[in-house]
Amino acid sequence: MSQLRVSGLSKAFGGLMAVTNVGFEIGPGQILGLIGRNGAGKTSVFNLFSGFLPPTNWTVVFEGMPTRKI
Repeated sequence: MSQLRVSGLSKAFGGLMAVTNVGFEIGPGQILGLIGRNGAGKTSVFNLFSGFLPPTNWTVVFEGMPTRKI
């Protein structure tokens, strides 16, 4: 069972979709890395997940309980 599950993480800046439907699961004791080319959206994903940027859409489940859905 995953400790943390994020699904549907998306962000639009006007008409540009910077991040589209990203999802991941992290189990107890696991570490997650995010890799990709320049301009792939890695920093945007981090900024969305940390709360620095408001997401257009996402669902977060922590220890089986929904915590936030937009």
